[in-house]
Order: sequence, then C-alpha cells, then structure tokens
Amino acid sequence: MLGFLVKTYPKISETFVLQEILELQKEAFGMNIFSMQRPTDEKFHKAFNLVTAEVNYLSSDDWQRRTIVNMHIKFISSRPWCYLQTLIFIFTRSEGGKFSQFLQAVYFSGLVQEKGIKHIHAHFASEPSGLAELVSRLCGISYSISAHAKDIYLQDKASLGRKIRHARFVVTCTDYNCRYLQSINESKTPVYRLYHGIDSARVTSENDQPLAQSAVLRILSVGRLREKKGFPTLLAACHLLHQSGYKFQCDIVGYGPDMENLQALIDGYHLTGYVRLLGKLTHEKLVALYRLTTIFALPCQIADDGDRDGIPNVLMEAMTFAIPVVSTNVSGIPELINNNKTGLVIEAKNKQALFNVLKRLLDNPELCKQLGEAGKQYVTTQFSVDQHIGHLKELLTHTLEANGATNFRESVTGEQHG
Repeated sequence: MLGFLVKTYPKISETFVLQEILELQKEAFGMNIFSMQRPTDEKFHKAFNLVTAEVNYLSSDDWQRRTIVNMHIKFISSRPWCYLQTLIFIFTRSEGGKFSQFLQAVYFSGLVQEKGIKHIHAHFASEPSGLAELVSRLCGISYSISAHAKDIYLQDKASLGRKIRHARFVVTCTDYNCRYLQSINESKTPVYRLYHGIDSARVTSENDQPLAQSAVLRILSVGRLREKKGFPTLLAACHLLHQSGYKFQCDIVGYGPDMENLQALIDGYHLTGYVRLLGKLTHEKLVALYRLTTIFALPCQIADDGDRDGIPNVLMEAMTFAIPVVSTNVSGIPELINNNKTGLVIEAKNKQALFNVLKRLLDNPELCKQLGEAGKQYVTTQFSVDQHIGHLKELLTHTLEANGATNFRESVTGEQHG
C-alpha cells in the first residue's frame, strides 16, 4: 500500500497532483492519500470526483486527544529508541514548527501502521517531505520526494540536501530543477527528471465542441497572482497595445496576494474593459475560455526571494488546444517551448519584448495557426502523461516490492540525470 502525502487536498491550483493521483490509483498496489491540512478552496474541479483512494487528514483538528496520547504511548513502549532519536532530531534540525510537526508525525505514523503503508511518496520537498522524513525515522519505512518549484528554491540547501539523502529517490519536473538538485545532492539518492505530462484527451474532452471563432482578439493568462508569474509585465504590454490602438480582451485567471496591486495597475493604465481579473475558476470554465483564446501569455520571472516556476501546466494545457503560447526563458520553460517553433520565448521582465511578440501574433493569424498546431503536436507527443507518470509508477512499484510488498512488476525505468 502506497501513502501519497500532500500539504493540502484537494487544491484547485494543483491540477498536476490531481492528474498524478488519477493515474496512480489505477495501479494494483493500492493507495491512501494523506493531507497535512484541510482544503480552503471553495471550488473544485469535477475530476476530483474520480478519485477513489481513501483520504486521511492529519491536521490537529482531526486528532482525538485519546488517540494521539495512545499513539505516543504505543511508540514509547514499542520503539523507544526510534521515538527518542526522532524527538532529538526534530529539535536539532533547522526547520520551524518542531513540536507541532512531531505530534503530527506520531499521529501519521500510527495511521501508516494501521493501514499497512509500505512507502510514502511526498509531494513537495518542503513540509510534506519533512513530515515523511520524520515518519520514516519513527516507523522505519521509506519515502520518496516529488520536488517542483518554490519548495526547491526557497528552502535552505542543507535541509533540502538532508531530505534528499534520506529519501529512496527524488523526482522533479524539469531538467533545470534536476541539475540544481544534483548540485546539492551529496548522497547516492537518485534524482530523476519526470515531466508532469498532460492527459490531452481528458483536458479537451470536457468540452468536445470545436474551438470558437471570437469576434474579439483574446489574450489569456492563468496562474497564482504572485510575483513569479510576471503579471505586471503583461499589464504593461497590454497598456502598450491599447496605446497602439489594438482592440483586445485580456483575461487573467487566478487568485493570490497580488490581486489588489494588479487591479491598481489595470486602473492606472486605463485598461478597464480591456483586462479582467477573473479569480478562481474550475477547470471546466477554464476550458471554455481556452476555446475562445487567440494567444496564451504567461511572462514568468524569478521573484526577488528566488521563487520561480518549473514548467507551468497551463502552458501545456493551452498548447493542447492549439493556442500559440508566449512565455519567458525562465527555469524549465524552454524545455517545453522551442522559440519560433512551438511558441515564442522572450526575456523575463521585458514589457517591450512582450508587446512586440503579442503585436506580431495579433497581426499575423497564419503565424498563430502555425505555432498553435506545432505546439499541440509537440506537447501531445513529447509530454504525454502516460509516458512520464508511467516512469513514476515503475519506480514506486520497484520500491514497494523491495519493501516487502508482493505481486508487482519487477522492472523499473526512468530517466536519471546527473
């Protein structure tokens, strides 16, 4: 039995996690989902209804006092040395939340033993992998890590290196990330590059109607409203388009801490009626927007605190609809977008460059069609979810077999870098 650990489940912005769960639950090894906290989103994608794996919440609100006390007594009596060593370890490591995460780790460990979990796969190299590391110490079971973006670059290198060292394996979603993780990995733990991939059939099947022809030129952008997405650069480029006399509609889908600042920029640029902040949308509603879109633009950048994207899944989604995509040369994005072939790539934080490529596309419908079709062909053949999550399935199957589970395939594949 596999334990699939995340920080929050379900979460509307983490469609790549949902996609992975849907694929992994098809396997014979069985899976339980563990979430460190309960969801805060009010909207969810319909695809969450397809999840059949049991979901267990680990927040303090879900503990029963008698249960948590009994679990501590059980570990003190049955594994006193592991209990003491883990307690000492957590109070000497650099991460915060020491006491609360120790309590959470003991509670989680009790559930792991109760449900027969043989291995934990932790999504994100931050708090989830830290919790998996503690449970590994308490129970003696293995864990692996799926690392993505800010969980890599906003984390202390020593802490990240320690988690990698104790993990059975690490997967990450770009070559760019893989090179960075290998640079701080001083252990024999293998690090694999496994793209998230995309299930283009599922993405497009939610509305099988052909792409609509909009009377208005439409620019779409999707992402958390935070610095690394580069939305101020997009708004500045839209301001230049407006000044140049272009008639267009730009929709920004997402939520986050920068919403008020972005609205202030829209007002200051006099873009009311041209640019809309649409907030959270379900994937079904987002698909309807894709079908009206002329250009998809996401000018990602490295934030001042070092945060950055890997390969935003929304770029792959837009490409499956044959929409020409525009983004930047940040992180792993050039691994997806080959400039002037499968999309357009510019320097980050360059409003003039973004204006120029948006103008170029708006003036050239044939180029839009050419890039859109090439992008669709590339993403559906090179970023297939079956191909990349298939490698993860093999890694997990091999690990579960090694940990004493039976009746699983023995082969393991995957592209290891470094």
